[in-house]
Amino acid sequence: MTIPIYSAAELRRAVRFTDLIEPLCVAFGEFSQGRAQQVMSALWPARRREDGNVLIKAGCITGHGIFVVKAAPWFKSNLVAGRPQGGMVTAFDASTGYPVAIFADEHYLSDIRTAAAGALVADLLVPPGATTAGVLGTGTQAYWQARALAHVRPLRRLQIWGRHRDRAADLAERLGHADLIAVDSRTAAAGNGSVGRALQTGALAETDLTEVGEIGAYQREAGAITIACLVGLGIQDVVAAETALAIMQQA
Repeated sequence: MTIPIYSAAELRRAVRFTDLIEPLCVAFGEFSQGRAQQVMSALWPARRREDGNVLIKAGCITGHGIFVVKAAPWFKSNLVAGRPQGGMVTAFDASTGYPVAIFADEHYLSDIRTAAAGALVADLLVPPGATTAGVLGTGTQAYWQARALAHVRPLRRLQIWGRHRDRAADLAERLGHADLIAVDSRTAAAGNGSVGRALQTGALAETDLTEVGEIGAYQREAGAITIACLVGLGIQDVVAAETALAIMQQA
């Protein structure tokens, strides 16, 4: 059996984050309806934990033709050398379990599926006439989320802030004044990131969280504060791989 392998360069030329927005809208609904599964494990293969880790993620959606397993590594040596982080997404046939494609994407599919989720959430929750946005941070997703916001809203001003203070305490404080806190998964949010820490300290309760797949048509009041804090789900990798596979097979 010959398995096609698509490089990061090929994927960057052919697949855009805008290709994933509509499929993700459907997938988030499927997740909140209980039709999806995901697992995540972490490995620390470097000599010291702070030198590198690998997240192993898998996801499937009932009724979809493929499921995916993703290896998403981060190593300090790559950061220091200015190299892309490695990793790949493997798509498997959901009826046989045989691999159908390997995406050696250097994290590209993960980057754009996260951007697509940001665009989707912004389109659901941000007032149509919004022209100013703030981006907290200066990393990869700061770039992608700015592009995602500009895709769905007529931005004229972008404010960028590089974080230097205690991020967890700052976010927990701001979350306590928020009118809507949107997450991709309550379960995933409870165990990860700043929302997880806010739950552990009692600053938030799980009943304060709303899943993106549950939102539907959101009637926003003037002046309301909305915060979206997405962990990242296996369904996003399923949709990214499905869309990329369809595009690459047509190329």
